[in-house]
Amino acid sequence: MVVIVIVGVLVSSATVALSPDPGVSDRAKRLSNLIRTASRRAVADGPVRANVAAASSAARTRLIVTTDGEVQTLVVQRKVEDADETSSGFTWEDPPLAVQSLGPNVELVGVNFDADAGSGETNPPAIGTDYALECFPNGTCDAQTLYLAERDAARSNPVRVIVFPLNGTPAIFERW
Repeated sequence: MVVIVIVGVLVSSATVALSPDPGVSDRAKRLSNLIRTASRRAVADGPVRANVAAASSAARTRLIVTTDGEVQTLVVQRKVEDADETSSGFTWEDPPLAVQSLGPNVELVGVNFDADAGSGETNPPAIGTDYALECFPNGTCDAQTLYLAERDAARSNPVRVIVFPLNGTPAIFERW
């Protein structure tokens, strides 16, 4: 009986220790991994047909942000052209390639549409409802700086994820 109680205490302690609430830096790392996934998949899928690229963009994948209540979710989607080669139509694949929630305690506060490796913004431009980061078949992605922080009045623990355009590689900087 005592052994069962000891095992129960150890299991409950391990569960709490192994499942902490991820912070802003953890979410920034997950965001970086999603961007890398989008870039790699764009290269793997190859170029978009010329007539589709002319009608929309040459992007093969994109990362978008959806909001459900107060929780933001990051979604990586893949562009799929219509089967008819004369058509310039396409759809964004459903189900998406990857989905990651930022959780209730972390938010994507804003975005700057260039790779700002300098001192950063104190008040970054708000992220719009039609936000998208696009990645192309040559491995490049849109240059952007994404600003994350804890969801509180002080926006504690701010982190920047900078996407460099030449190779679609994100870098994480503590502080804005």
